[in-house]
Amino acid sequence: PRTCGRFFGGGNARPVAATATATSPEKVTGLIINSDVPAPRRQAVVQYPPGLDAARIQYLIEIAPQFAEPKLMPCPKTPTDERQSPILAELLRLHYVERNADGTITPTRDAIVNVNGAVDSPEAWSVPVGQRKFVSIERVDDAGDGKYLALVRWRWDPNAIGKALLPHPEDHGLSAEFGGGEHHWVLNRFVQAPDSEWK
Repeated sequence: PRTCGRFFGGGNARPVAATATATSPEKVTGLIINSDVPAPRRQAVVQYPPGLDAARIQYLIEIAPQFAEPKLMPCPKTPTDERQSPILAELLRLHYVERNADGTITPTRDAIVNVNGAVDSPEAWSVPVGQRKFVSIERVDDAGDGKYLALVRWRWDPNAIGKALLPHPEDHGLSAEFGGGEHHWVLNRFVQAPDSEWK
């Protein structure tokens, strides 16, 4: 894929195998309707080293704290116009926060019962809005010394609060280094860590 150079920085990693095939489009006749729906991504054919398959890579990435941590979005407690704070507007709509007489914001009883993982601070009430969701493996490169680099696609999976804030999640990328050998593969590190950008 054309994005691989960006993720691996054009380094010295030797590609194991990563090819893609696509069939020729059929000739279309009659009425043609333009659509904003993107064309399906071509499925990459990836060859893996012994013992490190797609399921193992996905598992090791999904249990890594950097990937597994939820996306938190702070709702300010100070008087704020909800038109300037989408998360505040959504929490008000769901009756998870309420305004006090002085304009400050307080979580409601419904929020305490239904919102898990929120973090309270003097300035804000931060609520989880989604988790990272593993999408696909784009390629695996031999990095030498028994190590391999995997280029992975993922996207946000919004929860009940986050759906209105991110109706159409985009793909993100990360790259991860694996080592340990055939029966002992582990995730050594993220070369390009999963970002926190909400898009």
